[in-house]
Amino acid sequence: MMRILVLIISLLNLFCIKHYIREYKINSILKNKDLKIATLGFYPYRITKITRSSRTKETEVGLDFNNSLKKYFKIGKNITDFNSSGYNDKVSSDTIKKFITDNFSHHGSNFYLELNKIIEIPKNNTDPQVFKLKNLDIDYLVVGILTPEFERKTDLGYFTHLLTFLPCIFTLGTVPIYAIHRVEPEFIVFDKNLNEITRLKYENSYSTIQANWIPSIKTLERPDPSQDIITNISEVYIPEIQNANDDLTIFFNNR
Repeated sequence: MMRILVLIISLLNLFCIKHYIREYKINSILKNKDLKIATLGFYPYRITKITRSSRTKETEVGLDFNNSLKKYFKIGKNITDFNSSGYNDKVSSDTIKKFITDNFSHHGSNFYLELNKIIEIPKNNTDPQVFKLKNLDIDYLVVGILTPEFERKTDLGYFTHLLTFLPCIFTLGTVPIYAIHRVEPEFIVFDKNLNEITRLKYENSYSTIQANWIPSIKTLERPDPSQDIITNISEVYIPEIQNANDDLTIFFNNR
């Protein structure tokens, strides 16, 4: 009986998961077209390493660099589109360390690869703990952190999942599994000297259904299990990025 149940659950996992995404339309226009706003981050997460032992499983996550969502933040440009010349000597190494630890220490090991676009350890420096900030031709830096790192249900989402799970199994996927998941992205604005200007955090949700009659939607399919696993479908963040685009447009227009 247990083997049959495991087989049924495995078959259900092959069904497509369809995401209902909250729509959002950008409404605000940036008045100062000369503002140089750089973007950093804006990547969803993907599992990069799974370590299993006899009783435990450890999972590491990192940014999915093949899936940038910067293009949906219309008032900014990728940090790599801006020129740099030497180092910004107004920013101390201690300030840079604080910038890193306060904002990125809990968001996956390869976030530091993204930070390398603005921070360097000079090659001629004998102390590996001394950091330098690149002297970038920007006015503001907007960092997008698309949390949660793992797919995480809301309290109501756990209830609806439990309520619909067994009916889905007993009907071989005809009755759908319904769940609600958290979306909690954060957008932090710094000036070119890494002084924090403002911080926006959005708490929203998206719904999923899983059943055998749902048509396959290519853009939302789970990746090949043999590949790295995306922990959250990236499309669910687009409305929040567009929302941040509007809110920060109003913020910059009022400065």
